[in-house]
Amino acid sequence: MIVDCKKQIVILVRYACFQAVISTIHIIFYDPFSIDIQDQNSYSSTMNKQDLIKHVLLNDTPVTIRPIRTDDSGMEKEFILHLSKESRYFRFMTSLRELSPKKLKYFTEIDYDRHMAFVATIMRDDKELEIGVARYVFTEIPGSCEFGITMDDAWQGSGVAELLMISLEDTARKRGFKTMEGIVLPKNYKMLKFAQKRGFKIHYVTGEDDTVHIALKL
Repeated sequence: MIVDCKKQIVILVRYACFQAVISTIHIIFYDPFSIDIQDQNSYSSTMNKQDLIKHVLLNDTPVTIRPIRTDDSGMEKEFILHLSKESRYFRFMTSLRELSPKKLKYFTEIDYDRHMAFVATIMRDDKELEIGVARYVFTEIPGSCEFGITMDDAWQGSGVAELLMISLEDTARKRGFKTMEGIVLPKNYKMLKFAQKRGFKIHYVTGEDDTVHIALKL
């Protein structure tokens, strides 16, 4: 089921070592809609995008981990709509129900360098269905990026979030980032546990009781 046998071994070993329960994760990106990404395809055209695609089998269900595409806007919209109210709140820290066209455009247009996103998908009724997404965006701090990851409620705790983070962290590392950071709601206990298992350091900032900072050295 996996294209690259070497990748299969790495994925299966790393997944077997990870058994934490994974919940929807909310991270705030650095001012994403003010970022002006230039030459979006110039960097990605120099790399083999097929190397970023993984096919795995989880609980007898084929799952694909791949970079998000511009034509995934409809799938991304359905994914957000399908999330529970709580999951959307963790993701956006608001009662937002669906993404605006501007946000959909931003979420699906990546440059494979300063802005990268992976989706996890399955096939259902001959249609590709998104079950998770992980993303990083560069910040003004040299060598640092901020990330976010969200899982469909039915797939939380399945191990898919672990596979998405493996791809995201490896890609960020290869792009030269040294630190991956995020801000988490303090009541998102499962996220904090998940982050710690992935090696993130937890920082409680005085005067910021409504958020928790996390950081990973890549």
